[in-house]
Amino acid sequence: MERKGFNILLEHIIRLNKVVFSTMKNNIKNININDLSATQAVLLLFISENKFGLLELSNNYFLPNIPYNIKQMKKYGYIKQEKSKYDKRAYEITLSKKGLDTLNKLQYEIDKYLEGYEKFLTLSFNDLILSMQQIEDLFKHSKNG
Repeated sequence: MERKGFNILLEHIIRLNKVVFSTMKNNIKNININDLSATQAVLLLFISENKFGLLELSNNYFLPNIPYNIKQMKKYGYIKQEKSKYDKRAYEITLSKKGLDTLNKLQYEIDKYLEGYEKFLTLSFNDLILSMQQIEDLFKHSKNG
């Protein structure tokens, strides 16, 4: 890949990140949630898929200030932290009832975007995910190479 091509790819990734967080911010506004940031809404989505510890969240996702955001989400009742069954030093983070209710509302907003997906993109959703994984692998390889 040429240097210019790499720079264009990087620019698009950064723009995509900005658009995703802007969209999430609008979704939060649409469902009248005032105590949740865009970053915290993204964390809700990630946590809903798996039980995570703080370390896993910090290591796997490049999001601003995860410990602070987890603390705020706990303070406002979106998540629960429980001692891990496997490692008594660690805590598992799961969604509370309020977190699940908020997630369902957010998911409804996100589904509106997914309904229009085929109108804007020529790739199937699976091909899009595969392409994104390949781009991620490219960056991982360049980091370790």
